[in-house]
Amino acid sequence: MHDSIFREYDIRGKIDSEFVIEQTYDLTRAIITYFLQKNPAVKTVVVGRDGRISSPAIQEQMIQALTHHGINVIDIGICPSPVLYFALHKLPVQAGLMITASHNPKEYNGIKICLGHEAVWGKEIGAIKKIYQTKQFLPLSSLVGTVTEHALIPEYINWMVEHFPRLKGMGLHAIIDSGNGAGGTVLTEL
Repeated sequence: MHDSIFREYDIRGKIDSEFVIEQTYDLTRAIITYFLQKNPAVKTVVVGRDGRISSPAIQEQMIQALTHHGINVIDIGICPSPVLYFALHKLPVQAGLMITASHNPKEYNGIKICLGHEAVWGKEIGAIKKIYQTKQFLPLSSLVGTVTEHALIPEYINWMVEHFPRLKGMGLHAIIDSGNGAGGTVLTEL
């Protein structure tokens, strides 16, 4: 991994030249070590991803690292980042990882990190970088964590409809292109 991937608000870079998919396992180990240093009670992490071609390979390595540390994973699949943030409040999890490079072009990817209900950013990303660079990971667990798939988007849509009733039937005419981006997994149905 290139040093430049450790940004202010996330970990993100150009696939292969900056963000090396094959090193995601160790990067995730650094994130887990950070999580457990901050909160030893972390037992379950929610993982979401965007629709980039590189996202499934990143997720596979991420889930392997999590489960090898004895961390249980709730996989919410392809979704926009707000669904992951929703999951932090609705699912029995202590942390969340969103595989995305947000607005960046398709050749980029990365990870948004949350511990508890809060985003990890700034000097905390720097702490993860230091753990990654020094390879001072916590040891792997003798117990393997579980992976559970959870279709959270219907719950998210229901919550949105319930909490924003004034928007229903407001007569707004719009064209929505759901062809690219994970927002299409929510917006069309919403």
